[in-house]
Amino acid sequence: LKDLTNGKFQVLPSSGVAYRLSKSLEDRDPSQGADHNQILYGRDEADWVQVLKAAKMVYLPKSVGNVQVLKDLGSGNFQVLPKSGVAYRLSKDLEDRDGGRGADHEHTIYGIDEGDWVKTERLEKPGTVFFLPKEVAGKQVLTALPRNQFQVLPAPGLAFRRSRDLEDRDSRHGLDGNAVFEATDEGDWVEIRAVMVDGAMMGIEEYLARGH
Repeated sequence: LKDLTNGKFQVLPSSGVAYRLSKSLEDRDPSQGADHNQILYGRDEADWVQVLKAAKMVYLPKSVGNVQVLKDLGSGNFQVLPKSGVAYRLSKDLEDRDGGRGADHEHTIYGIDEGDWVKTERLEKPGTVFFLPKEVAGKQVLTALPRNQFQVLPAPGLAFRRSRDLEDRDSRHGLDGNAVFEATDEGDWVEIRAVMVDGAMMGIEEYLARGH
C-alpha cells in the first residue's frame, strides 16, 4: 500500500491484495479483496491498515441529451439534479454503467472537472455499512462532537439503518442513548465507523463481532 496521507492508501500490486480478517497474513478473507490502484480509506496501524472504506474511480456525465445532470457548485463540488438520481459510469461512455448504486437527487459529490464529465470516487466498504439519521420527524437525534464524533440524544437509543432510509431498520443493532461514536458526516445522515466502548473507539466490525 502507498500512503496518500489523510487516511487514504493506494493498492500497488497489479494483482491486487486480499483483505485479512485479522493482523495475520494467513487469515485471508476469501470473498473480498482490493484491486490494483484502488483507493482505500483506513487507519494506519503500523504494519497494517484497518480499512474503513474502499473507493474506485468512476464518472458522472454533466448532462444527458439536453437534460442537465450536475450543477457546478464551485471548488470541485457538484450537485445531482435529476430526481431519479444518476448512475455512475465506469468510463466516459453513457452506456458503461456501474452496476452499483448511483448518486442520489440533490447529493453533493466532489470530483475533477474533465469537460463533459466529472471524475469522482464511488465509496465501497469491505464489511458492513450502517447509517444513523441526524433527525427523525423533525427532531434532532444526534449531536456533533469534535474529531468526527457524534452522540445519540434519545434515551431509548437509535436503531441502525442499512441504508439512508428511515424505514430500513436493522432490528438487531443500534446504539443506546448518550452513546458516542465516530462517523462520516453525509449531510442528513452519518455513516458509522467506530463506537466508544470503555473509553476507547472500537471499529464497527469488531463492535458487531463482540455481540453489541
